[in-house]
Amino acid sequence: MVASFLGSLSLGALITGCPMSHTRQDDLEDFPARYATALCARDTRCGFTWVDQRALRTTLEGDCAAQIEAAFVDDHFAQLRASIAGGTVVFRPDRVDACIEALETGACRSLAAEACDGVFEGRLADGEGCDLDDQCSATSRCAGAHAVCPSGVCTHVPQEGDACASDSDCARPFYCANAASGAPGICTTRITLGGACDVPRFQCAVGLGCIHLAGSTDHGTCQTLVFGAGAACAPTASECDAGLVCGATASGPGRCRAPRTDGTCELHVNGAQDCPAGQRCSATDAAPTGTCARYPVLGESCIDICGGGARCVGSTCVAVRRLGEPCAVDRECASEQCVSGVCTAPATCAI
Repeated sequence: MVASFLGSLSLGALITGCPMSHTRQDDLEDFPARYATALCARDTRCGFTWVDQRALRTTLEGDCAAQIEAAFVDDHFAQLRASIAGGTVVFRPDRVDACIEALETGACRSLAAEACDGVFEGRLADGEGCDLDDQCSATSRCAGAHAVCPSGVCTHVPQEGDACASDSDCARPFYCANAASGAPGICTTRITLGGACDVPRFQCAVGLGCIHLAGSTDHGTCQTLVFGAGAACAPTASECDAGLVCGATASGPGRCRAPRTDGTCELHVNGAQDCPAGQRCSATDAAPTGTCARYPVLGESCIDICGGGARCVGSTCVAVRRLGEPCAVDRECASEQCVSGVCTAPATCAI
């Protein structure tokens, strides 16, 4: 249960600055489960397959919400709870519904995470020591070596009109204009429909792409991205419309198509899979057409990924351990931290 990790900690004044109502405490306790459920619903609706990005050790097919909640609660949320207790983060229950709605109903190619950024509001000013991005203001991030306490420093992220050297310098809604020309760069609002853009830079607004102009390989205009059945696509990007996959080809672009239903599968990276939930495709670069087979499950031998929420540790699928449970290696723990034989929350600096 989500409530169990909160223990008896009273978070009232830390959440709202005033005595806490029962409803608002419930909001905090329920947030990990609501977030995980909405994220998995978005991935299913949009045809994404969620795999543990840290080391491809977990497949969440069939138990997506429970596994994401476990990882969030035992890892990042444990650090957030300590930050709330220390007064460096404030929980904003009034922003939860917008976050969940963006995940549940937002466009598949939209940056739904932006709507969730303000749920936990940082209280540290630029230049102060920090552990997490959440501890810093909305226009800053925690930058540093992450080697000692505090592990980083709250640092301003260039906003619209600020100087920049590359697109990655700017906050998410902006790109770095002039970055490729050698002139001083300026963070600028992303280009809207019909505006001129440079290929392949990500200058267009969310949901738009820079489509080549006739006769040019470097310039284009921002156009609505439509990747229906038969459209050319890149297997390394989630480009096809919801419910379609990007079937790979030996050379050249792939083609968006409906998933197969005959037990065969084609090598592709993103989009809904040819295989049913809990199964993987045997296709490889050398043999791009294969067959569907289930992932190994708890207790069975494995190479990299297990089904049913288990993790591949060594060469065996094992159950994911929660905080306080015994462990032998980090990979067994939802928190990714096994200390003295016990799954432990990541350490948080006292700031």
